[in-house]
Amino acid sequence: MRWLLVLILCIYAEAKIKVAVSIAPQAYFIHQIAKDLVDVYVMVPNNQNPEQYEPLISQMKELKDSALYFGIGLDFEDRWKKRFLDSAKQMRFIPPSKIYDASHDTHHDHRRHDNHIWLSVEFAKEYAQYIAQILSMQDAERSQEYAHNLSNFLIKIDELDSLLHGIFSHPEAKKVFLVFHPAFEYLAKEYGLLELAIEADNKGVKIRHMQEISQQIKQNNLKVIYKQPQFSDKTVHLLAKEYGLKISELDPFAYDWVENLMQMAKKIANEY
Repeated sequence: MRWLLVLILCIYAEAKIKVAVSIAPQAYFIHQIAKDLVDVYVMVPNNQNPEQYEPLISQMKELKDSALYFGIGLDFEDRWKKRFLDSAKQMRFIPPSKIYDASHDTHHDHRRHDNHIWLSVEFAKEYAQYIAQILSMQDAERSQEYAHNLSNFLIKIDELDSLLHGIFSHPEAKKVFLVFHPAFEYLAKEYGLLELAIEADNKGVKIRHMQEISQQIKQNNLKVIYKQPQFSDKTVHLLAKEYGLKISELDPFAYDWVENLMQMAKKIANEY
């Protein structure tokens, strides 16, 4: 009897779809929709900079049994896509595709380059539906489960959207915030905020730009500068000392997407 139970468990484990993603928030989305029906491998480790990440050759082994790789529009995906597919012939690479293009065109200021599209709540709704569609195509027998979980997740996203609007509609909520590395353009545009970034166009600190930022710090009475755990904070500490700023942290790559957006919104709105 015991061997039969072991056999059943092995068959169940093998029946799981194996998928790979670039960053942890994508894994959260897939887990919301597929629950324990899939195994998810996250390519970029915690606290590594996904924008400049170079996958290890050893990570290719993790892809060999994956059926799908969900991209999110990061630069390293373009550089490594061919090698990913060469090492896993059976794997399909799934880009954010038209969803990313539509959201990018709607929100994007072409003077800047912000590819943190998953921080858009509007994009998240479309992306969740896209994931469910792809998983249902890959695993038609479980399509009803994916659809049911998707419905619950979309409700959760709508609830989050309402809560975020509530946070930033408060009369004392801060609407202007200072970051070292620009990452929150989509979030800012959807909730009427202004992100000020020390790094101009992701190209480091420039004197003329810093003069403008200095004026903005004074005009908006800013007291906080936000760093990201994926980047060195040496320059942040120097700037904080020079301008008398408190240092806090925002992490656009945290796994729990819903909780993370809530906590980031509360920090932006309320920290002094």
